[in-house]
Amino acid sequence: MAYVRFYVPKQNYAKKQGGQWMQLVEYPVGNGETRPALRAVDLLSMDDFLDPATWPHREAFLRLVIEGREEGEQHGWPYCSATKGPKDSRLDSAVAEVFNLTLKQARAWIKAFADEGSIMEVDWMSPTRNESKVWRINTDFEPPTEYE
Repeated sequence: MAYVRFYVPKQNYAKKQGGQWMQLVEYPVGNGETRPALRAVDLLSMDDFLDPATWPHREAFLRLVIEGREEGEQHGWPYCSATKGPKDSRLDSAVAEVFNLTLKQARAWIKAFADEGSIMEVDWMSPTRNESKVWRINTDFEPPTEYE
């Protein structure tokens, strides 16, 4: 199957829009022939698409979780797991921006990595004594081995 992603470039102060995935399909015409066409598809609804082991951005995603925030005084602080609040402290916002995804897609990828067990949500006490839930790499995670 062939997929194409169309983006709408940001040209004003409007909300950033994610891209739209399209699938190249054949459709029949009246004389019995077929013609190529593009059909909108939601890749997040496809179970095999959200496989963290085969995602091309896997290493970059895990590095983002390991390195944490890099802005202001919070250099090296972990990303919080909240989906509300300041965007610069949230992992879903960082993943959406770095990989050019919508927040919904970013959250789906974070969930896929958490379900896989490579990242986990933990309680964390900041140096300023604020407790919050953050994302961390699961050091006990062992990637599944493939059998022939």
